[in-house]
Amino acid sequence: ATPKITALGIHLVHLPMDCRLGKLIIISAMLKCLDPVLSIVTFLSTDMVRLDLSSAKEFFPDQSCDFLSAVGIYNHWSNSKQKSRFCRDFNLPYHALNQMSALRDQFREHLILAGFASENINDDNVHSNNLFLI
Repeated sequence: ATPKITALGIHLVHLPMDCRLGKLIIISAMLKCLDPVLSIVTFLSTDMVRLDLSSAKEFFPDQSCDFLSAVGIYNHWSNSKQKSRFCRDFNLPYHALNQMSALRDQFREHLILAGFASENINDDNVHSNNLFLI
């Protein structure tokens, strides 16, 4: 018997990432907590995952978790007017954060085209501050 691909599997094969990470962002879009999960997935997909984040962990309330710290680091970097200086101050690689940003845009665009995310980013982030959900 030929194995059948599930409806979720059909969407996952079109995402440019590991299927487990793809499933994570699809579910986060459905649960309306997409933004922080995109940061976590792109953190795992870049050189950032190999870094010691201790110098920058002050930016997120749950400092015991590198994934949530990565969310806070990315948010502060993306809102910073002086991104290069932010990276120097916290010993973070500018290229890795820039790569995270590009991947976030790419992954989000895939979700929009598949109908999992909306054009309005606020609609996809109603529960983004709920740490228990993330």
